[in-house]
Amino acid sequence: MDRERETFAAALRELLGVPPWCIDHLSLADGMFEMRGWALAPAGRHADLTFTVDGCDFAEIEYPLERADIARIFWFHPGASAAAFRCRTPLPAVGFAGGYATVRCVRRETRLPLRADHAYYCPTRGNEPPLPDEARRVRVAGNASPDVFRLEGFSTLRKLDHVLATVGTSLTEARHILDWGCGCGRVTRFLPRLTGARITGVDVDADNLAWCRQHLPFAEFHRVPLRPPTDLPASAFDLIIGISVCTHLREADQLAWLRELDRIAAPGAIVLLTVLGEANLTWSSFTPPLLEEWRRGGMLVVDGNTDLKGHIDDEHYYVNTYMTRRHVERSWSPVFDVRAIVPGLVGNNQDLVVLQKKGDTR
Repeated sequence: MDRERETFAAALRELLGVPPWCIDHLSLADGMFEMRGWALAPAGRHADLTFTVDGCDFAEIEYPLERADIARIFWFHPGASAAAFRCRTPLPAVGFAGGYATVRCVRRETRLPLRADHAYYCPTRGNEPPLPDEARRVRVAGNASPDVFRLEGFSTLRKLDHVLATVGTSLTEARHILDWGCGCGRVTRFLPRLTGARITGVDVDADNLAWCRQHLPFAEFHRVPLRPPTDLPASAFDLIIGISVCTHLREADQLAWLRELDRIAAPGAIVLLTVLGEANLTWSSFTPPLLEEWRRGGMLVVDGNTDLKGHIDDEHYYVNTYMTRRHVERSWSPVFDVRAIVPGLVGNNQDLVVLQKKGDTR
């Protein structure tokens, strides 16, 4: 590797931080709990890692396995070409205590995860709404698997609840929750398991909203325009969640929506929004010039996202937006108090920005 490429690789490794892992296939069928995905090992030492469900080893663990797409994405990380895994264990051995199973990638010697907040939480099946069809799941989540759709939605809520605890509240304390950018309800569908709050979902995608209205009767759903204002009432929501929304908005649209969220937020409201920060950037095939542009400007907008093609009026509206932590703090703090930014939390790659309506004394 030449010096310039190695310098770029070192920069990406620094931005990546703690090596992440990802479950991108899950099956709870034929009496087996099976997951597949990838895990980047520190310094490429795969033997240092293993996988657990509810604190117990899987009955079968195949790791490391070759996977060309991970080698291509994380070319700068040692051992990425053999970072795939396949784990299986009998379903009766999984406790699902409290209504979910906790799945972790841990250090073999200490049994501790590389990052405690990179766990996955697999919910039990039961009194649950139907799942959206494959086309809707792919449009919202980029993955056709119904079990991964459930896993990611529930895991996101559990992680958000953990973060809320750090600012002195919880999902159970919320009175009226807004899921801003609810899609086909990947997160919304699990809110009744964790809160008794009134639930409202909004989106720009009329097709997904129609599905939600039909299949998620515990909540109300409203279509909003690509740009505010909306018809939502002022000071109505004490918790606002926006997963993978600001990640696709240009700065002017972000700021317009932040002002609208401020208008509809109740006094002291907490607002949880994700952004594409340092961790996600390393998943995105950046070049050295793009990295330098992002660092210099604090924000980089990449056109060409077609996920909502055919479902929104302006197909140039939806982009991929990468932001530095400093830019988020500088740009968003005039509207909300920035309480925290948790790197690489949601999906183990999107940063979570914790905001609070100004003027609160909590």
